[in-house]
Amino acid sequence: MMERMMAKFFALSLLALGSACAVLAVQHGDERHARVPGGYFFAFTNGNCTADYATGATSCGDGPRPTIDIVDPRALEVVASVPITEDYGPLVWSDAVYMESCDEAAPQGYVLANERGGRIVIIDAAKAIAGAGTDAVITTLPMGARPVHGYAIPHIDGEGNIGEYWSHSDADGHFDVVKVGQWDDLHRPEVTAHVGIPGHGKLLWDSDLWPYGYATNTKEPFLYEIDLRNYNMTRHIQFTTHGENPDAHCKGTHGIAYSKENKHIFATCSGNTTEGGENGLVEVNPEGDELVLVKKHPEARGGQVYESLDGKWIVDIDKANDEVVFLEANQPGE
Repeated sequence: MMERMMAKFFALSLLALGSACAVLAVQHGDERHARVPGGYFFAFTNGNCTADYATGATSCGDGPRPTIDIVDPRALEVVASVPITEDYGPLVWSDAVYMESCDEAAPQGYVLANERGGRIVIIDAAKAIAGAGTDAVITTLPMGARPVHGYAIPHIDGEGNIGEYWSHSDADGHFDVVKVGQWDDLHRPEVTAHVGIPGHGKLLWDSDLWPYGYATNTKEPFLYEIDLRNYNMTRHIQFTTHGENPDAHCKGTHGIAYSKENKHIFATCSGNTTEGGENGLVEVNPEGDELVLVKKHPEARGGQVYESLDGKWIVDIDKANDEVVFLEANQPGE
């Protein structure tokens, strides 16, 4: 049983938010979380359903169905469960976030999760915690094929935006966008995040960078800038081949982080090893008319990249090479 259960957890809380009522998020997506005292954990399990990660095809064998189990960490027990019945067909979870919006001046909590079969599942969090079971499922929305990562972009004070869930389709190389509280259809399908070849990718956003977000693609040597207000790709930077410039060579990009200290973006970069190219971490300055490569850090050879809370350190966690690499962000402009 344990090998069939997906270890996907995130914390959420329905505590009163005070008089200010705005769209908030606990998990911004792809392993970035916030603290929520008094919250619950939602544990997504796949039961006896599996996915072909190359094609996105899903299937279920005999045995347990997928569920969403709500865990009270104080009592150390499952307090409620949302069963995913056979009416939904085969289902294998990918990424999930918790977001809140205001409805009639009261915060409403929702869980949004994508699944490998190409759907976004929307859950009423309060109903799920209260034990409503399948009635907690608000709806499902179709999206692009083979989704893996999903991201919450909450309300940002002073910007007038409404919270959105961005779900990435690896097969099609685009994001499908859901507006929180508007569940009739996708708010914006097919936000392009590739130039020529779609692939697996991630999204970076930060209030410092608003209104722009940045996306990666393991299949192309690019970093893309997307206007989060109008969903258009505004700029991109293309990295070189090994033969053109080994110090700027990058076959594809994957993990991505941002330093508030020096205002630079960092993305993991795969090298074309058949040409002698090396993996590394590309550092990009997004300020100015063009995206500019500052440096490729070959000492950070792979894995995923994160930033410290103050942005002074960029941390590369590399499981394949059994190492953690710390890079100190220089001052702006360096």
